[in-house]
Amino acid sequence: MFVFNLTSITPSEKILKAEIHIYKKRTRDKAKQNISASQDVTIRVHQLGPNYIRELAVRKLPGLSVGWQMFDVTSFLESCIKPRDSPPRLLALSFTAEESGTSYDL
Repeated sequence: MFVFNLTSITPSEKILKAEIHIYKKRTRDKAKQNISASQDVTIRVHQLGPNYIRELAVRKLPGLSVGWQMFDVTSFLESCIKPRDSPPRLLALSFTAEESGTSYDL
């Protein structure tokens, strides 16, 4: 899980755009290529607080996808920093590979 600390962004700052860019590499090993082609990768965006984890979005990348993958997280970032009286919040990304009904964290 990757965690982004948003405490340096004040609620008065205007967020124009926030994006996550992920590069999915193509494997050169033929044996691994067959395995990775059948594995979908699920990316989850979470909001973390002192006593909770809230899932904000889910995005699935097909096993055959390669190259840069991008998705907009502007609204999620804004929701994390909006409450002024709450403790600092964190934005987190988690990755899970899924194949034939079995899933595991990356």
